[in-house]
Amino acid sequence: MSMTETTAPSVPRNLRDLTAADEIIRPRNLPVVTGLSRTTIWRLERSGDFPPQIQLSAGAVGYLATEVRAWRESRQTGKGKCNVHGKQR
Repeated sequence: MSMTETTAPSVPRNLRDLTAADEIIRPRNLPVVTGLSRTTIWRLERSGDFPPQIQLSAGAVGYLATEVRAWRESRQTGKGKCNVHGKQR
C-alpha cells in the first residue's frame, strides 16, 4: 500500500461516511429499542460492551441501528427460557 492510499474503517464513525442504507438511532430513543435506561447504556458503552456513538454534528451523536440490533441479538441467550429463573416462557 502506498503512502497516499488509506484503508476505510469497517464501521463509519462520522456522518459523511454513512451510506443511504444506514439508519441512525438518537440516544433519547435507545431505551425504547434496548429496554435499558440511558445511564445503563452509557455505562455499557464506556466499558466497551455497547456499540460506540457516531458524531453527527458538533453537538449531536447517534448510533447505527444495524450495530444496536446486532448487539441486542447477541444478548439474547437461552432461547425459550427466562434468563433469571430458567423457566420456559
